[in-house]
Amino acid sequence: MIDEINDKIGQALKEIKPSLKGFSKDANLKKDLELDSLDTISFFFEVEKAFGIKISETDITDNGLLSIERLIEYINKKIN
Repeated sequence: MIDEINDKIGQALKEIKPSLKGFSKDANLKKDLELDSLDTISFFFEVEKAFGIKISETDITDNGLLSIERLIEYINKKIN
């Protein structure tokens, strides 16, 4: 399941930043992947569509969801 989540996150990132070659679970959306504010909002919208979930702004900030690793853990909990 984690690999599937990781793949869908990768697809969402490619939608927002097609030039992105890859990412690690340790990556931060803003610091490492250089997503600006609009890209970040668009990315979370793509993730919501991909998984059929809602992610609030509070969840993003309170759960540190700018980290790929934390985002994977969060999604895994939401869908299971």
